[in-house]
Amino acid sequence: MNSAASFGRFPWFNSASGAPAVNPRAIARGFDRYLAPHGIRTQALHQGDGCLQLVVECQTMPERARLVQFMLHRLKQLNVAAIAGVKIIARLSGGSDDLWDHSVSFMPPVPQPLVRPTAPPRQMPPPPPPNPAMANRAV
Repeated sequence: MNSAASFGRFPWFNSASGAPAVNPRAIARGFDRYLAPHGIRTQALHQGDGCLQLVVECQTMPERARLVQFMLHRLKQLNVAAIAGVKIIARLSGGSDDLWDHSVSFMPPVPQPLVRPTAPPRQMPPPPPPNPAMANRAV
């Protein structure tokens, strides 16, 4: 079974307004499908600035790099322009203190204009002084 296809079965977006909007509950359910057997539950909140906040509650301390890599990989598979970035927060189940958090922006960096060093303008050399011998000569 293709995991990307099964992850994509959930209704990720509500399009009642015409423009797609992220459905955080569906995203959390999609993650729970894979993570719940490992003692991890997910809550998702889509903030107005386009950032998706994912709170993962774990029975034991999760391996940070592996969990972050998995979640980012799944989110990137969605290829959603409405998600500008994600913040993943890990907590122990029943606790309120964060174990760690990890933020990633999905927006490409704003290109900076190429600034080329400019050389000072070349000045023309002054004309040579007039030669008095040439002034009286007929052409």
